[in-house]
Amino acid sequence: MMAFTKEKLLAYLQEICVDMETFDHPAVMTVEEQSKYIGHLDGGLSKNLFLKDKKNRLYLVSALATTAIDFKVLSQRLGLGKGGLRMVPEEMMQEVLKVPLGCVTPFALINESARSVSLLLDQGLKTKSRVFFHPVSNDATTSLTVAGLDTFLRSIGREPEYVDLEAVVAVGKDHPPDLAAYVPGEKPPLTGQNGDQIPKTAEQIQIVSRDSIPIVKASTTSKGFQPLAPNKATGKDVAAMKMVVDNPQSLVAHILSETVAAILAEVTPAAVEQHGKDVGLAAAGRIRERLAPEFQSIIMMFKNTAYTQGFVSGVSSSRP
Repeated sequence: MMAFTKEKLLAYLQEICVDMETFDHPAVMTVEEQSKYIGHLDGGLSKNLFLKDKKNRLYLVSALATTAIDFKVLSQRLGLGKGGLRMVPEEMMQEVLKVPLGCVTPFALINESARSVSLLLDQGLKTKSRVFFHPVSNDATTSLTVAGLDTFLRSIGREPEYVDLEAVVAVGKDHPPDLAAYVPGEKPPLTGQNGDQIPKTAEQIQIVSRDSIPIVKASTTSKGFQPLAPNKATGKDVAAMKMVVDNPQSLVAHILSETVAAILAEVTPAAVEQHGKDVGLAAAGRIRERLAPEFQSIIMMFKNTAYTQGFVSGVSSSRP
């Protein structure tokens, strides 16, 4: 698929009514060079880091030029250990973001090839009246408000979230990584009304019966339910199962959230341009593939709940 050019991107920003102004200048490779041409303007210059972890999961960190970013600290806060982040090679950058060195900005996320990239936005950006980013080309700088940036991100299916990239956060056994939710493929756990975690998949659900009644665990294999050794589940496991049953609103909200996220991820501006009026048909298959495992797990979870509750009830009623 063709990458978004500067002209195409700017036309798109106008189309979605983003208040912006673009300044042409010679190509620049650093913030210092860029500041020679737009440093006199009111607003905040940005630096944009394209990073990867040891599993080749990708991260785009967009921050004020003055924000101090410690890779080791950021890596720990993501739950990747001290040395888990490094710069992405230029070849991968061009393959994923469709831009060369010196042109990385959140605007590059409009390309469909960048769907899996996790975006971390510096909360310092919100302190500026306007922020500056290259419009996927380093021979120009686009000025816009943070609200305008948010409008752009939402239009491509990304909900903007800002974090304190300079925070000193303890990470350890009793202090889980505070930015772990930003690791691609990792999602924060669904919580019930009392703040407890709701198991997301059937494999995470276990319930123990009274005394020596075997534990019943959901299984997605053709062998069906697998009995486990007794006394392996904890009170938290039982509470988690009960929470799923007692809080259908949370589960419905989760299903709707997954569905909306899948649609926004597939029906992007790039996809619309490529497929036109047939974008729905083109995206339907991928949306189905994305949601099917999730919904199968939910159905299995309720099947397991019904089976287990009936099993425990039957055994209990048979006792003198």
